Amino acid sequence: MNNHRTAQLSVPLLASIALSIAAIPASVLGGTRFVSNSGVDSGTCGQSRDHACRSINQAIDNASTGDVIWVGAGQYGPLSGNDGCAVCITKGVQIYSYSGTTATVIEAGPDFGAAVQVLSDKVVFGAKNHGFTVTGGRTGVLVDYDSIPGHITSGITVAGNVTIDEGTGFQVQGPKYSTGNSIGACLDAGFPLQDCDSLGQVSFVQNTAVGGGAGFMARVNWDTRSRMLIKDNRAIGTGVGFDAAPGNQESCSCSLGRTAELVQLVHNVATHNGVGLKAVFLSSIQGNVASGNSQAGFVLVPMFGTTFKGNAATGNKGPGAIVLFEENNPTYSFATFTQNDFYGNDRDRPGTVFSPGILGFPALLDQLELPIGPAAHCGVLNLGAVAEIEGTLPLPTVQLSAVGNYWGSEGGPAPTGPGDAVGGTCEQNGGVTVARPFSSAWFSFAPLPD
Repeated sequence: MNNHRTAQLSVPLLASIALSIAAIPASVLGGTRFVSNSGVDSGTCGQSRDHACRSINQAIDNASTGDVIWVGAGQYGPLSGNDGCAVCITKGVQIYSYSGTTATVIEAGPDFGAAVQVLSDKVVFGAKNHGFTVTGGRTGVLVDYDSIPGHITSGITVAGNVTIDEGTGFQVQGPKYSTGNSIGACLDAGFPLQDCDSLGQVSFVQNTAVGGGAGFMARVNWDTRSRMLIKDNRAIGTGVGFDAAPGNQESCSCSLGRTAELVQLVHNVATHNGVGLKAVFLSSIQGNVASGNSQAGFVLVPMFGTTFKGNAATGNKGPGAIVLFEENNPTYSFATFTQNDFYGNDRDRPGTVFSPGILGFPALLDQLELPIGPAAHCGVLNLGAVAEIEGTLPLPTVQLSAVGNYWGSEGGPAPTGPGDAVGGTCEQNGGVTVARPFSSAWFSFAPLPD
């Protein structure tokens, strides 16, 4: 462990700690524990500032559910590697840094599956101006439902943190389907819907992922009551900025509609990634901004009830948004695809926009590649039904209603000039897109709070 970044608790710092604690709602405050680079681990450490723990794990071990743990500036992490987590949050505590991400670092080695893993309900890890920089490990911050005893009833929040060059920066993995955790089984047992559908939510809020494979990954499993909110985050320089899709259903024969209700991508920013935001079978994709991504701004596979509204795709080298429709159900479509801005996209499309399997849904896309060729200024590239690409079904006609969007000029989409594409979109494989009437002005976006 590198101990050269030692932080003493000075009088000005103690004053700032008091203000920070005052800013947290009293309802969440239990006891208070302290961690410092100058602390010493023991079975009683952390009860006062003068007797702080040296490690976050020791403070968690000594804490009770509901306690708040304050971590001083410095570098934290394990002394040896294993296949688990460097920081393992095994109790329902709230963990904050005194000095924020620039001064407080959690560093794990490559032998760790996760640098930080949440293993309990009722956890808060970080807050605006009081988060951590997390690096090392194969995943930065991991929430895996199946690793948490019991159900998530109160909720888990991960906020205000930064991950750097992780395989996956922030990941939430929904529970695998089983008889015990499905909505259907709960209803069959005679419980009312409000009790069967009342589990807590996992929220990733105001975090930043820099570099690595995927910035944010959400895998919800059908009919298993796992809610996820991905809001006000940034992904910069990753392979896929935001990657939300169904996960492992195992032998579940469930309602596909459950997935669309459970994950929301709201007010996020994705820039200079490969794909900005990928959303397969989600309900709410609203207020996000994708700019300067090399392959596509958005990649979308809708189902009934999907809302794509108030988003901006600008200056992406590939299409602003690539839309595909599920092969066996080409009638799955958007409830709303409007009030989005598309401008300056697809000017420098790579030879192949994405390779087979990049959507993480091989049943749909195991043979899919976009054709090699020049860019076509596609604000929206409607690929129609994936079935035709795979050659498994007759070519269906799939219509996308994309009215009320802005296409880069007051005159709307046009064959030449600032409009993104002829007719507002590009179409392949039976896709038909309606882009008129259009908006003649930009929509205003404020994706991140001050």
